[in-house]
Amino acid sequence: MKGVIRILSVFVFIGVFLLQVCFSGTGNAEMKNTAVDFTLKNTTGEDVNLYNILKSNQTVLVFWATWCPSCRAEIPAVEKFYEKHKGKIAVFGVNVQESREKVSGFAKKNGMTYPILLDTTGEVGNLYGVRGIPSVIAIDQSGKVLYFGYDINEMQARLGIK
Repeated sequence: MKGVIRILSVFVFIGVFLLQVCFSGTGNAEMKNTAVDFTLKNTTGEDVNLYNILKSNQTVLVFWATWCPSCRAEIPAVEKFYEKHKGKIAVFGVNVQESREKVSGFAKKNGMTYPILLDTTGEVGNLYGVRGIPSVIAIDQSGKVLYFGYDINEMQARLGIK
């Protein structure tokens, strides 16, 4: 009986950890108000630099992973936002710690047309204080972080984006 309880305890711990990672998304209260510059590869292998993008567009970063149910649920809202604001606001899905092959296949299968960047080491997520996914960060052209949260619809409401 003790062995069964011990095994159940391990599963409960793992379950609670995964729920916290996937649903916390509240952002890092210590996140600075200025965006940190980075360069990441996209799914076609090209380098994308944040500060170069900010020269012409406000930017929204959505940190996510293929295994995260909340991230999967957020895809249609991100896709809708991307389609509506294309050319005015740059939108990037920032995949955390997965391979290009896995991410590319997942994106195609799930109809993700917005650009995806690959944070294969998790370093950029750490720089931004991402502690849960999905995490949504809105940045204006001057590099000021306008929003750090977990939901693109909430971001739109808080920032008055229609």
